[in-house]
Amino acid sequence: MPHGKEKRLHQRVDVDWPTLLLIPSADLIERLEKNNSLGGPIAGITKNISLGGAFVHLLKEPIEDEFIMLINSSSHENLLSVIAKAAWSNMQNHHDDITSYGIGVQFVELSQYDRQFLHRLALSHP
Repeated sequence: MPHGKEKRLHQRVDVDWPTLLLIPSADLIERLEKNNSLGGPIAGITKNISLGGAFVHLLKEPIEDEFIMLINSSSHENLLSVIAKAAWSNMQNHHDDITSYGIGVQFVELSQYDRQFLHRLALSHP
């Protein structure tokens, strides 16, 4: 039986790109004032990406709803630097009792250069 109509506006492309999630400095200062915890960057792998967002696999749950993503694409000369927000997340247990997290992110700010790169990427993966 077919599922409902796809709601995404942009085509997703399967990738396997190393990614870091960083918390903006204003949030870091606020967190330090509240509980002396920086949290640090969170490493992950971007598993699919589009002009509007991505799915990222992480070993640590992000503690902020909005963050900076640095994405290392093998076919882009620079890191993609994106401001994103978590649209949803879920916990995933693996066979070796390692807990990981999957998050769907929506891009809030994306440079024109990175936007053009992602557009070309989508066109090359029909």
